[in-house]
Amino acid sequence: MISLAVALPKPPSPLCRVTSWGALGSGRGAAVSNFSYSSPLTETVLLGVLAQRAPGRRLEWDGAKMKIRNAPELNQYVHKPYRKGWTL
Repeated sequence: MISLAVALPKPPSPLCRVTSWGALGSGRGAAVSNFSYSSPLTETVLLGVLAQRAPGRRLEWDGAKMKIRNAPELNQYVHKPYRKGWTL
């Protein structure tokens, strides 16, 4: 089972976001709210939403395959079918 425990940095203050944006625009530094922070956080929150559909069950998430191993009936909510001509 893959652990979802991720060491996330302390959220910045609102003022820090403004100064970070200015530094990023001038080529100094990286964005404070970048994908290395937001992606794991979003995935964790959405897994919590899926867990609400399986009360009392421990779910085993395979992040690499983006599937729940022990509850295949919930995988229908992870990906939706795309219309013809649209893919990721």
